[in-house]
Amino acid sequence: MSVATTIKAQPFILPPMDDAPALNAHHLFRWVQILRSFDPL
Repeated sequence: MSVATTIKAQPFILPPMDDAPALNAHHLFRWVQILRSFDPL
């Protein structure tokens, strides 16, 4: 299964680290931004 297909099938689930480290890092960064937006600090 390609990375693009995995993302389309599971838009809110991070792909395994072994699949695409760079892409997963980008997703983690996005999650950090989303979580920080809800953090008053």
